[in-house]
Amino acid sequence: MKWIRYIFILVFIGLLYFPLINNSRHFITKTYEGIIPTAPKLAINHLDPFPKLYENFFDKRLELKPWLVSLNSKLKIKALGVAPNPDKVIMGKSGWLFLGGNKIAEYQGTNLFTNNELKKIKDRLDARAIRAKEKFGSKLYFAIIPLKHAVYPEYLPLFVRKVKEITRADQLFSYLGNDSLITMIDVKEDLINAKSSHLLYYKTDNHWNEIGGNIAYKKIASVLHKDFPAINPTGTDLMIMDSSQNAGGGEAIMLNAEDWYHELKYDYSPGPQCKAKDAQRRGYRPPDGFPYPWDYENVRITSDSTLPDALIFRDSFCDALLPFLAENFNRSVFIFDAWQYKANYDMVDAEKPKVILYIAIESELDALLKYE
Repeated sequence: MKWIRYIFILVFIGLLYFPLINNSRHFITKTYEGIIPTAPKLAINHLDPFPKLYENFFDKRLELKPWLVSLNSKLKIKALGVAPNPDKVIMGKSGWLFLGGNKIAEYQGTNLFTNNELKKIKDRLDARAIRAKEKFGSKLYFAIIPLKHAVYPEYLPLFVRKVKEITRADQLFSYLGNDSLITMIDVKEDLINAKSSHLLYYKTDNHWNEIGGNIAYKKIASVLHKDFPAINPTGTDLMIMDSSQNAGGGEAIMLNAEDWYHELKYDYSPGPQCKAKDAQRRGYRPPDGFPYPWDYENVRITSDSTLPDALIFRDSFCDALLPFLAENFNRSVFIFDAWQYKANYDMVDAEKPKVILYIAIESELDALLKYE
């Protein structure tokens, strides 16, 4: 027993030091994380920043870090059935993954707007609608995208339960529903009604798939049709659909276990009968720090003067809608405005659209309070 204890101690010490030894001996293939910074120089007369600089260098220089992080994640997932970062990702039933944090609060209804906040949002949107109508005869629409939690609550873990029956999105629909200046568009009911026939959201990603996006598009187009009869929902028969088996999505990546999950991904691309083509961008400048500057502005034209022009403020959920929406406008400008959903009066004045459409995910609705 004495020798067993010694062996156990030696093995434990060996495991502790193995990553350091591997850094020089390379028993396991190098798996650096990102770009490795250069080693900081020790300056006796300037010691204060050295510990932090060296810690950053060492952290990046540790070859096995990504592998060890992934191993830790997989052990927790397989052995304990829990996410290694439950504040960001929670594990649902049947392999479903959901975002945590404010997304849970959104679903549970624990972050509701106050009456003053609702009035502030209404006043801001009214001001936008009045200005656009007076200057260009425009109409303003606001579509709210439901979280996966709201469409597939049956796959949430048992500890995630509704606290309030209403959410912030419900509050806005109720508060602005009878507002003649703003047309609110609710797509959640359409999605819930369709989910028995199709999978509408990715199991390991926050987003809906192209089928879910197309259902939301049809609802949006049908609402626009009431004011602009020339707009008719574009059928999927005009599109070319492709599907492929992919690794896990965003939530699986956040768990460092994307290779453990697989998703069937759909892609719709415009077919030969589609009229919308890429057009030259005006070059609107994205906000500082925006992570997708190449995707900030997209412009499509159909050259069909019977259709209205549109300015659409969107987020990543609109990727699945964009090919379809573009078919319904003479000129359509899509702005991925960093989840801010601002007035962007400079763009409105430049485009002079007849349709101003906001497409916003429900978990970011507080942006209407933060940004003018």
